[in-house]
Amino acid sequence: MKTLSAVALAVLLSPFAAAADMAAEAAIDPLDPLMAAKGLYTLKNEDADTRVLEVTLRPGQKTGLHHHPKHMAYVLQPGKIKIVEEGREAQEMQLKTGQVITMPAQTHWAENVGSSQVKLLVVEFKDK
Repeated sequence: MKTLSAVALAVLLSPFAAAADMAAEAAIDPLDPLMAAKGLYTLKNEDADTRVLEVTLRPGQKTGLHHHPKHMAYVLQPGKIKIVEEGREAQEMQLKTGQVITMPAQTHWAENVGSSQVKLLVVEFKDK
């Protein structure tokens, strides 16, 4: 009987949970990397000060246009990428394992222009 009651309660509450999920998704910034480059970025950790993301790009793969606050990237798998920041000339970078790149807040897209998969750990610093 307890199981039946729990199932009935779950069925009754599921529309409310779905509505809350949809409202939360709608509130997400479309230029957030997790939205603009869905499937390429994964959230690894988040707290009041930072957000840690992992991005993986296969050769030829591009992110959508997205933005970051001030951030840094740690190279997990090396390769060659092109970063195109809004209103600026494209910049190609040959990345080495263990390299750390610090970047200001910016809106950009990136492309893996090399022949190997590139993987970065991105740490975003939240504004206070």
